[in-house]
Amino acid sequence: MTKVLVTGATGFLGSRLVERLAGSFRVVSTSRTRTPKNWPAAHELCDLLSPYEVEELFFQVRPDFVVHCAAVASVQVCEEERKMAFGVNAAAAKLLARLSKKTRAGFVLISTDQVFDGSSPPYDETSEPSPVSEYGRTKVAAESAVAGLGGEHIILRAALLYDYPPGATRNFFVSVIESLASSRPVDLFVDQFRTPLLSDDVYRAVSAWIGMEKRPTGLFHLGGPERLSRYEMGLGFARELGVSEELVRPVKMAGGFAPRDVSLATGRIESSLGIRATPYNDGVRTV
Repeated sequence: MTKVLVTGATGFLGSRLVERLAGSFRVVSTSRTRTPKNWPAAHELCDLLSPYEVEELFFQVRPDFVVHCAAVASVQVCEEERKMAFGVNAAAAKLLARLSKKTRAGFVLISTDQVFDGSSPPYDETSEPSPVSEYGRTKVAAESAVAGLGGEHIILRAALLYDYPPGATRNFFVSVIESLASSRPVDLFVDQFRTPLLSDDVYRAVSAWIGMEKRPTGLFHLGGPERLSRYEMGLGFARELGVSEELVRPVKMAGGFAPRDVSLATGRIESSLGIRATPYNDGVRTV
């Protein structure tokens, strides 16, 4: 059976990917600090800041494919701990991609729409990266390293992810869902726009690519079909939860490192992999 190594397995996206991929592949997952309970896959601890540990794990597992989800995704943490953020987000990606090329394993890098500054959406794969945060800069470095190595690889620039996986790391949507479910108000931006993406659509893209006989390589954008403000996203969950939409309060951005509109154009992945992302309201009903 095809063996898949998933990094960042206890994170928001990684936990969902492990759960879904384990139904079709032999999955080995890894994280830095804890082994999850009732986990559907073999799990190994590994510090991605240690090249020795990364190489030891890689040759112990000898995967057919690597799905690199692990990342320091907090914009604030990346600004405050730049060396650590670069080590996890860029250096570890480069090492894993190099090892994958050496052993002819396929490599999947999960990247982000935060590689853009938000000034000229929608962005396609030919758009020049222009990150405004250290997080975005580390992900651009990772993309450049992986693309420069060649080998059988795919770089998935994913939009803002929504889901509610059990026991997963908190993110924007988890906080919104839990607040609204408890009838607590949430203040959400009316002037920041994304193309929100159901995390299961990332699984569909990864699984489709692994299963292809002739895999396309390179960069692909993966985002939902609608450009929505965070306020509009919140209203969608309020309606699904059956709570008052007045709990979702409109506010405007006050600066910082967040770009205003990093909407993604997704024509390439639709034509090459046949992946059309789930409409937002349909996705909200499945969460």
